[in-house]
Amino acid sequence: MSANRVEKLIYWYLRFNGYLTVENFIVHPNFKRDPEAEADILAVRFPLSAEDPRRFTFGRDSNLIIPDRIDFIIGEVKSSRCDINPSWSEPDRENIQYALRWLGYWPEGEIDAISRAVYNQKVWASDSASVRFVCFGMEENLELRQKYPSMKQILLVPMMNFVRNRLTIGCLKLHRKNWDSYIQNLVELISHRPETEELIAWTLQKE
Repeated sequence: MSANRVEKLIYWYLRFNGYLTVENFIVHPNFKRDPEAEADILAVRFPLSAEDPRRFTFGRDSNLIIPDRIDFIIGEVKSSRCDINPSWSEPDRENIQYALRWLGYWPEGEIDAISRAVYNQKVWASDSASVRFVCFGMEENLELRQKYPSMKQILLVPMMNFVRNRLTIGCLKLHRKNWDSYIQNLVELISHRPETEELIAWTLQKE
C-alpha cells in the first residue's frame, strides 16, 4: 500500500474544492497509559470559498462540499475499503473534543454536545457549521453505510476524475513547480492521456 500517495490525492482533491487541510493530525493522550490517535487529514472549508480567475471558473464537487456553512471534516484515508479508525469511535478517549478544541471555532460549553452527535452519527450540523467524518477509499463499506447512513464515503475513481479535470481545464499554461512531487508526477502522467484506472493503479503503487 502506498498510503502517502493516496493521502496526497485526497489532499489535492480537498485543496481543489476550497478546503484548508492538516495532514496526519496527532491527538496527544490525556494520560501516559493511553495511546496516541491520528486523523489522516483534517479539513475546513468556509462557505464563500471560490477560485475564479478572469477567464474561467474552477468547478467544485457537489458530492463533497456543503456550500452554505463552515464545514469541518475529520478524514479517514484508505487504499482499499473505506473504514474508520476505532479510536475515533470511543467517546471516553475524547478525540473528537480534542480536534474541535484545536480548531477553535466553538466555545468550550458547546463542544461536548457536538462531539456526542459526531460519535453517534458521524455528522453534526447547525445553520452555520458542520462537523463530519468523511471516509476516502477505493471501495464503499456497506456496513458503515448501514450503520452511519449520513456519513460520506468518497471513492478514489471519482476523486481522480475530479482532480484530472481540474488539472486539464483552464490553467494549462501555468507552472506547477512549487507543488509537491505527487501532483507534479500526476500532471506528467495525465499528459500521456492514460485511463483513470491507470492513474489509480500508479497512486496505489509502493514508492
